[in-house]
Amino acid sequence: MKYKKVFYSVIFICVISFIVNVNVRGNESSNSGNIDEIDSRYEIINLTEPIIDAKDYWLYDCDNNGVWIGVYNHKDDCVYDYFIGYDGNNYGIPTLFHDGVAKVRQNDKFGYINTNYEWILPPVYDSYRISEFADGYGAATKDGTYNSKYIVDNNGNIKHFLCPDREQQFIGDKEIGTQYIVDKNQKVNIIHTEDMVKDLNPDDYNRYWGYEQFGGTTLYQVNIAETEDSPTINKVYYMFGDDGLLKYKYEVSLLENNPDIYSGYYNPIILNNGNVIFLDKDKENKNYTKHIHISRFGNVIGEKSLKYPIVNFENQLLYSYGENMLEYHGEFLGMDFKPLVSLNQEYNGYSLLNTEAYLPSSEIKDKIWEDKERDIIVYFLGKKHEEPNYNKSADIYQLLVVYTNETEINHKPVVVDEGRIPIYEKPEKITTYLNNEQLNFDILPITENDRTLVPMRAIFEALGAEVEWENETQTATATKDGITVSVTIDSNRMQKNGEEIKLDVPARLVGDSRTLVPLRAISEAFGCRVEWDEELQRVDIYKN
Repeated sequence: MKYKKVFYSVIFICVISFIVNVNVRGNESSNSGNIDEIDSRYEIINLTEPIIDAKDYWLYDCDNNGVWIGVYNHKDDCVYDYFIGYDGNNYGIPTLFHDGVAKVRQNDKFGYINTNYEWILPPVYDSYRISEFADGYGAATKDGTYNSKYIVDNNGNIKHFLCPDREQQFIGDKEIGTQYIVDKNQKVNIIHTEDMVKDLNPDDYNRYWGYEQFGGTTLYQVNIAETEDSPTINKVYYMFGDDGLLKYKYEVSLLENNPDIYSGYYNPIILNNGNVIFLDKDKENKNYTKHIHISRFGNVIGEKSLKYPIVNFENQLLYSYGENMLEYHGEFLGMDFKPLVSLNQEYNGYSLLNTEAYLPSSEIKDKIWEDKERDIIVYFLGKKHEEPNYNKSADIYQLLVVYTNETEINHKPVVVDEGRIPIYEKPEKITTYLNNEQLNFDILPITENDRTLVPMRAIFEALGAEVEWENETQTATATKDGITVSVTIDSNRMQKNGEEIKLDVPARLVGDSRTLVPLRAISEAFGCRVEWDEELQRVDIYKN
């Protein structure tokens, strides 16, 4: 009898432990099986209001705040967009704070505010030229040429980057343009496109474009002889590292001018770790796709033919997940493409309707870099049903979200209160930055005839010049690296190594003894580059 009591006590404790474990893990399925084997966690989002009669459903976006989805309802022939939080609630399409910063609209332009509803970047950017925040940073492009970029942290510190001057490159008479990368050390690196240009025939060249992966690989694609009349379609891919140097070149030759292998397919896949998978047709078995896996440093990791549908970059199904895995339609693969884990099973009585995957780091076009993986994969769970004389549709009850252990899920998304967004007003004070470090003057800069004047001695010394003042002629002379610059109070002429230069605004005497000099003219005389931002009332000086 004594042993029976012990036996039943052990059974009771095991049952209680099992219940506690299930509650701690949240809404996880009892037959989740081997998801844990891929070093990840998962949650099942129970929709508070199931989505009924969905003919089609897709994923716009997902992150640690929730999931943005689109659904086409065939009964009323409409597309509905939803943001589903991890609590299962439908929030409509809200504006959210990411890392304490939100991208908000004002007068059809976008800028950044923090949770105190203070502007940290003015609303002067188009939606496609400003990113969401991730890992504490966001980025915005100032002009249509993408040569001026602002990197902003969530404390409101702004760094302004300029693409270094470089002559435009051409293939024949076709201009390529200047492309560059901002690396993890916030350094601007030019992509050396001359390595790409030198072996191309301008008569065959058709077009080019580039895929960006900050902190990883930038991939250039050049299409050669891509015409309707051509019996072959050739593509050459040029893979550049984040140092701007060419790492690898791969050429695809499609042997048939066949709609089934349209040139939009076979586009490469850029993985989260910066590696690239090139796709090609298996010449021996046309039902297979050939995958060539290249590291971000240009090393060949391996190649394999898989019986998977051809993958289009615009409608991608194969994704990287974590540091060492791929995901394809509910199946996790190693980097050698060997299957690891399959999720094709039922969860709480609902089956996988279809799969969509999304990588936040690859979507932030004008962001910057990624130091950690934040991969999140979303699956739709529900029941499919047939309707007479119509295509298949489904009822969606749950979302299965699989994410890496490094991801922190937020069960209470912070939504922007549109009524609290302040009207943006230009700053009253002018700020001056030298190589992205703010210069603090004891006298505020002033503007005269659209020119900024700053304290003479302070700007000369900031530029590293030695200053001498001649009181009798009211002339200041600064010397640096063999360059001598002289300015005289109230004179519209400046001397540089004896050469006279006309000034738009002369130096001014403020009070009894303070001299203000034109900032742009002085800085450019010493070989610096000067940029003015009207909205920020900010001057940026760049010196070597």
